[in-house]
Amino acid sequence: MRNSIYKNTVIHYLKQHANCLKDNDFKGLYKDCHMFVWTGELTESLVNSGIHYSEILEKLVNIPNYFMASNNTIEIELPNHITSIGVAAFEKCNYLKRVVLNDGLNIIGAHAFWDCYMLTKIVIPDSVIHMQESAFNGCVFLKDVTLGKGLSNLSHYVFNGCSSLKNITLSENIFSISNGTFKDCKQLQSVQFNKHLETIDGSFIGCTALDNVELPLSVQMIDADSFLGCTNLKNISYAGTVDDWYNKVVKAKSAFKHVPARVVHCIDGDAKLR
Repeated sequence: MRNSIYKNTVIHYLKQHANCLKDNDFKGLYKDCHMFVWTGELTESLVNSGIHYSEILEKLVNIPNYFMASNNTIEIELPNHITSIGVAAFEKCNYLKRVVLNDGLNIIGAHAFWDCYMLTKIVIPDSVIHMQESAFNGCVFLKDVTLGKGLSNLSHYVFNGCSSLKNITLSENIFSISNGTFKDCKQLQSVQFNKHLETIDGSFIGCTALDNVELPLSVQMIDADSFLGCTNLKNISYAGTVDDWYNKVVKAKSAFKHVPARVVHCIDGDAKLR
């Protein structure tokens, strides 16, 4: 009963206020609630009350956690004043086909678009500096990804299971790729590394279509299981010398486990992989 009253209070509040709201503005809105927790159910209630989701977005600066989780919307276009997307904000929006992220967005929260499997394209604006873990995990039809220049790290499992993704180009400022970032991207054939990449940390496990890897001179560490199970990876090249490969690149023993390649092609000859 209390939750129902509270929900109606929030609906009334949003109807009456046209100014942009921050998450903290909801604290204490109802006297028996000390912290406001947004849910996809609340958004659905707001929409059912006659407020379109775009009107709600106009009243927010930070999109709350679980904002439209499991909603049936098919298209999202963020207004220019949005600065962050909360945890699981659009998780399991199974009909979502088109997302336009705004310039000025800084943070994409963990699981933000988890299992939005109808999504086929995403452009990450240059303003985004943090894209948290599993942000696009399980987007199985996602095949066109553009990474913004503001990113310095790709978080854990951010594109895990994006099995339609065939090509990816790392934007120029990314220096590390985390564990499971592209795990089980089974159609991933081409990865264009930038000249500043330093760390690959278990990032390409199970990328069975990947057949060629060209590692930049900047690489310093290739951690455990980075290319584990890349069963079609026949060619590996490195933009340094054989001596550089042996002495400057820290490699885990399992980094290239179960790949058919036996050598790394360096600029002055081949280095044994095992």
